[in-house]
Amino acid sequence: RDKEKLAWLTDLIKKDKEWRTTKQKLDSLRHERNKISEEINYLIKHKKDYSEKIKQTKNLSEQIKELEKK
Repeated sequence: RDKEKLAWLTDLIKKDKEWRTTKQKLDSLRHERNKISEEINYLIKHKKDYSEKIKQTKNLSEQIKELEKK
C-alpha cells in the first residue's frame, strides 16, 4: 500500500514539474509575442515594413498552440 502511495506521489511530482516547465515556456512565448505585437504597432504608425514581424508572430502563435495541446 505504501509503495502505491509513493508511486502515485512520484508520478504527481513528475507531472507537476512538466506542467510548470510547459507553463513557463508558454508564458515566455506569449511575452515575446506581445512584445513583437507592440513593435508591429510602432512600425505601422511610422509607415515602415512589418512583414518580418508578422512572420515571427505567426511562428510564436504556432509554438504556443503546440504547447497548449500538452
